[in-house]
Amino acid sequence: MIQKYEAHLRNEKCMAPRSVRDYMSVAKELAGMFDVLNGLTYKQINDAVAAMKARLNWSQGTVYKYSICVKHFFKWLQREGYRQDNPYPFSEWRKPRPTSPAFLTQGQFDFMIDDPFLSHQEMTLLWILWDSGARVGEIEKMKQSNIDLVKKIVNIPYEISKGNYSYRNIPISDKCTDMLLTQFAYLQRRGHKESLFVNADNEPMTKSGLQKIVSAIGMRKSPLRPVMRLSCHQFRHSFGIRMIEKQVPQVIVQKWLGHQTLQMTSHYVNMCPDSSRRIYETYNHQK
Repeated sequence: MIQKYEAHLRNEKCMAPRSVRDYMSVAKELAGMFDVLNGLTYKQINDAVAAMKARLNWSQGTVYKYSICVKHFFKWLQREGYRQDNPYPFSEWRKPRPTSPAFLTQGQFDFMIDDPFLSHQEMTLLWILWDSGARVGEIEKMKQSNIDLVKKIVNIPYEISKGNYSYRNIPISDKCTDMLLTQFAYLQRRGHKESLFVNADNEPMTKSGLQKIVSAIGMRKSPLRPVMRLSCHQFRHSFGIRMIEKQVPQVIVQKWLGHQTLQMTSHYVNMCPDSSRRIYETYNHQK
């Protein structure tokens, strides 16, 4: 039964290996504690999840994630006829309330790119994240042909955008354009006519590899700024805030970020009290 469940996760759900490990670890843990095919009440299962939380020192976010795995496991058991009922149809564990997403100020970015130890490729990655607001997964799939260095436009077509529902043309700065021009020349000398970034083995950089580069830059000691936890998505949040601060209409910011609704974009207005204050003072001064 456990082997069949693993095959379901891999072949039917097409889960990534890491997700398969998470789901299977929960299934095996429960199978070792109970006869999962008979009996069991919601309370017994929930108490088992609470015990795992305490024993493994899970955070609220982690226990929420694994409770989803538990729910999926019992749903599958019922669907496949191993059980007549589903004793865990919902989870009382809740995702922790998100705090305001982290973002970078212009000053922090300026100090970051002034780091003399940055390689040209690292600098280029920081600039395209900062200027385009693109998701790291989109940058991973992006090709050199998706960037028009003459018009200074980054094109994110449907096939590489998240959910395949947005088509975006995002303007970039002269500095970013110059960095990309040099990067393209470097890549073409190494035999790459499509990829934007390559690793030490001269292979196209993966999403995980790009994130590790940005994370390492944040943790690198510098006399210009403190060590910080840095992620690619922080640059996306920063892009949204900057555009709204510059009074770019929200519908345009929505288009550039690839949001499905304006409600998602409006979140950036409330992200930073200082930003909200500056926007207010700008409009108040105009009146």
